[in-house]
Amino acid sequence: MSKLTFASDYRVFFGADNPDLKKWDDYQATFSNNDNVLFVLQFPTGDSFDRDMAMVIEDLTERAWTLPNATRVDSLSNYQRTLVIDDFLEVVNLIEGAQDLTDEELRERAEYAMNEPVIYRALWLKTCVPMASTSTLSCKVIPMQKGAAPQSQRIKWPVSWKTSIPD
Repeated sequence: MSKLTFASDYRVFFGADNPDLKKWDDYQATFSNNDNVLFVLQFPTGDSFDRDMAMVIEDLTERAWTLPNATRVDSLSNYQRTLVIDDFLEVVNLIEGAQDLTDEELRERAEYAMNEPVIYRALWLKTCVPMASTSTLSCKVIPMQKGAAPQSQRIKWPVSWKTSIPD
């Protein structure tokens, strides 16, 4: 099983002269061609707004930007919200500097996330299991062009994360 690989390229199902595949290639050449890498983080104890878990999300968000051809990363940590301060509008990341946030600041962000439809059930879900939640992180990448040398990137997981994340 050490030689078993998985190819996500749908082209293996079509012949080189397939007219539908040619139309699809033309469409992608005209508009866009991107794929997603979706990280799903299940926290069996605590939740996404527990300080330790918020730090994991913040760190993984930064690491996802280092993936080859990453063009966008969406997570709880870099979700932008607008604050009204006196007569000014300030746009801030939902979780920034997680290690320095107080418990009250983390609770306030969790409450905000629960009431924000774009976040709740898209980037974050409080599960039925008491004190557990699931968070996702979506990384858009532009696939390699034909003939380009393959790139390989491994994200090094901190030892403290290794409860269920393979290296």
